[in-house]
Amino acid sequence: MKNYVACLIILVLTAVASEAQKSPDKLGVVSYTFRTSFQKDVAATLDTIKGMGITNIEFSNLFGRTAADIKKLLEERGMQCTSFGTSYDEVLTKTQQVAENAKTLGASFVRVAWIPHDNKVPFTIETAKKAVEDFNTIGKILKEQYEL
Repeated sequence: MKNYVACLIILVLTAVASEAQKSPDKLGVVSYTFRTSFQKDVAATLDTIKGMGITNIEFSNLFGRTAADIKKLLEERGMQCTSFGTSYDEVLTKTQQVAENAKTLGASFVRVAWIPHDNKVPFTIETAKKAVEDFNTIGKILKEQYEL
């Protein structure tokens, strides 16, 4: 079974790399995919991704670096960050810092992948309404003050 999964992963990565080389401006990857590698060596991980023909990346973590450090590494490799992912809590409580990191990276968008909930606090219609309200408020700030 492990061999089957490994072969499937290699096949998918090969297809992605092949397609990325045909239209590198259309395909990208999120840093979460390579989180273990990024934690060890940001520059080497970017080299690996670039070697796959992918030049567009969404960072969802700065891996102990500053946004300016990562931007420099991207520029040295002819890569770009088009989106910056952050947590719901951070975008609510550290909006300015999130926006500044996104702008420094060169991102045009800020993404939140998860609205907090679990078995103790289930996802309800009230949770969804609060998230919509929060996202509208934050979205307005990001657009008007930071052009994101």
